[in-house]
Amino acid sequence: MRSMTGYGGGKGKNKKAEVCVEIKSHNSRFLDIEVNLPRDVPIKWEEKIKNRIKETIKRGKVTVYVKIEKRGPVSFKVTVNQEIASCYHQALSQLSKKLGLKENVGLSHLLTLPEIIKLDNEEIYDQDIEDLLDEALTEALKELLYMRKREGEKHHQDIQKCLRRIEDNLLEIEKQAPLVREGYRQRIREEIKKFLKEEEDKEKIANEISVLINRGDINEEVVRFRSHLDQFKRTIEEDTPVGKKLGFILQELQGEINTVGAKLTSLPISYPVIRIKEEIERIREQVQNIE
Repeated sequence: MRSMTGYGGGKGKNKKAEVCVEIKSHNSRFLDIEVNLPRDVPIKWEEKIKNRIKETIKRGKVTVYVKIEKRGPVSFKVTVNQEIASCYHQALSQLSKKLGLKENVGLSHLLTLPEIIKLDNEEIYDQDIEDLLDEALTEALKELLYMRKREGEKHHQDIQKCLRRIEDNLLEIEKQAPLVREGYRQRIREEIKKFLKEEEDKEKIANEISVLINRGDINEEVVRFRSHLDQFKRTIEEDTPVGKKLGFILQELQGEINTVGAKLTSLPISYPVIRIKEEIERIREQVQNIE
């Protein structure tokens, strides 16, 4: 079991540059990756980082920060797009003539326009620096996964405590249920005696008796509750992302205990039912942070 919350950092450096990678992850229903790179870094690096993360993380909001510090002299390859510059010059010259401007279109005007100058950074971010990125990213992911696993172990321990308290309260419900059912049987006998002595609506009496009988029987709900509880215990031991699955099982547990509470409304039963609901809610808060 792993948490969705964590942090990891890594570095890679050589004579050319130093690359630092930081990764933070938080709760999210799905996997959402945001990569923050320096502006002049090749676009393909972003996709590469996302693919690496997808290999190890299946759920959570993941934010990646990449910082690159270059060392030594840096050379750039500058390319001038003469065709676009010529088109700009022609268009601006026509505009100047139409508006009756005396100022001629010069190089200073053209250099401010887009696509005239192209700066090629492929030589700057060569394979050596890309290898540094891999090194830093690997270290950061390793630290992130370790923290997520450690946090997941804490959630696992807290959930186990909640499960034990749920089982204790469920035993109390099972212990009290026969006494409550006997109380319902007594009320049924009284209603039958009342029916025999007085002229009353037979259908009304029959319906009330039926309700009382159904209220006293929670065997099916308890069996299903225990089945879901066993499934929950097995799931939290799985070495895979289980957060969504645990959420679905909790919904089933909640439904069964709600039915038990509705069928058995006496005080001895109400208290453990409420306590079980409280523990389910505590577990739900934990599960919201599990991958």
